[in-house]
Amino acid sequence: MKIVVLIGLTASGKTTIGGLLAKSLCCNFIDLDVKISEQVFMSVRAFYEKYGKKTFQKVEEKVLKDCLEIGDFCTTPLVISAGGGLIENSNALFILQENPNAQIFFLYSKPKILFNRLLKKSKKEHSLPAFLKAPSLKESCSQIKYAKMKFLLICKERLKLLKKFECVKVKTKGLNAKKVMRMIKKML
Repeated sequence: MKIVVLIGLTASGKTTIGGLLAKSLCCNFIDLDVKISEQVFMSVRAFYEKYGKKTFQKVEEKVLKDCLEIGDFCTTPLVISAGGGLIENSNALFILQENPNAQIFFLYSKPKILFNRLLKKSKKEHSLPAFLKAPSLKESCSQIKYAKMKFLLICKERLKLLKKFECVKVKTKGLNAKKVMRMIKKML
């Protein structure tokens, strides 16, 4: 094991579990979204809203490639937590699949559970992610209904893409982050 990459739908626990796994393995941890923010000097959410999906994916691809190269040359293992939309970035997926040192785990939970997590987080941050915002809705109730419908459609499409992608599927239903981390650690 040289590089562990955690992928999954939005709010699946990639960052939390990745941090726990890296600490347990005494290795380095990279949150891809944090690295992207550092490269573009703004939050991932703000960058995505300002420049759009295609520009974001180009940056995501470059940052992933840089992180994998770091992992290839490090003597200690590396854990990378990828963003929820990585599965839609075919160039980034190609880079990931071509790296012989990368072991990829897909954290799976039901989309309805993930939406509830996302909604809870967005209430704390007072904003939904850009990819879920309705351009013209002002009422928060309507906005939430729109966001849920859109999120479930996005999840459906991403799950179709994930079926074509070679990785280890980790079902997280009913498990806390530490239990999921221990499951992954046993599979390494």
